[in-house]
This record gives sequence, C-alpha cells and structure tokens, in this order.
Amino acid sequence: SIIILYYLYSLETLLHIHNATVDEWKLLEEFEQDIARQKIESEALVYITGYVGYRFRFSFCHLGLPTAKLQSLDKHHWLSCLSRGNCIYPSDAFQVVAKIMEEEFFKFHGNSFNKESGIFDKVTDRVICRIQNKELLPRPVINCLTRTRTYIRLRNINLKIKEQNILKNEKINRKI
Repeated sequence: SIIILYYLYSLETLLHIHNATVDEWKLLEEFEQDIARQKIESEALVYITGYVGYRFRFSFCHLGLPTAKLQSLDKHHWLSCLSRGNCIYPSDAFQVVAKIMEEEFFKFHGNSFNKESGIFDKVTDRVICRIQNKELLPRPVINCLTRTRTYIRLRNINLKIKEQNILKNEKINRKI
C-alpha cells in the first residue's frame, strides 16, 4: 500500500507540473473508457463460455468447473458476483477457443451482421481451422458458442433499432 500511495503522489505531482490540455484529458478519458470496455467484454466472454460449458457439463466435463468448487476465483470477478456456485468457470483451453471464436466472429461479421446463409457453420469452421487440439473441443460445443454469440449480437442490433425507432417517433410527435 505504501507503493500505491507513492505512485498516486507521484502521479498527482506530475499532473500539477504538466498542465494537460483539453485534448489530453479527453484522450485519457477515452483510454480509461476503452480499458473498462475491454474488461467488461472479457468477463462477458467468460460468462458466455461458462454458459456453453454448463450446457455440455455432463457430456464434456473438462470444459470447466462449477464456481462453487473454485477457491481461487477473485471476489471482484464478475462471475463470482453473479454466481451462487452453479455457474461454470471455463477451463483455460476453452477460454482460448472462445477468444479465437470472438476474433473470427468479428472478422466474419464486422460491426454489423453478415446476412449470408449458414453463418453458424461458417464461423464454426473458421474457429476449428485455427485451434490446435481439435479433439479437445468437439464441433457441437464450438457451434453452440458461435450460435450463442450470434444471438447476443442480433439482440443488441434489435435493441439499437428499437431505440432509434423510439427516438424517431418522439421527434415526429414533437412536430405534431
């Protein structure tokens, strides 16, 4: 804690010496927001991966452990706040595959939604091509992970459309 206090004191001193411009403050704020967003996305991916692990907990028990059996899960971790012991904390190998799936998902869809046919299978095939140990995680597990992630993206897009329609209707009603 002494090191942290010294660091904070040094940072505060540095800020007083250097008068930051408005652009520098905005850049710092954007950086902090980006770090927070990345942390939230990372923990949400762990949650989604745990959900898929829960669905296949009897068929493939190596996908993760129930949070009740974990001693080392950080108390500040989002999953430990949500769980009462029944959530599955995904194994390291499963988390690596989930990150690969997330990368391939964004390559395939971008920031919108790809409207081709067979999107689940196409993303699943891309993920399977990139993983080393293909026997460790069978196709149905990766397909379920891809499908779950796709439905989340679709739900978010629908929520944005709904919000835009509400704002549009409010503007129309104000004019009348």
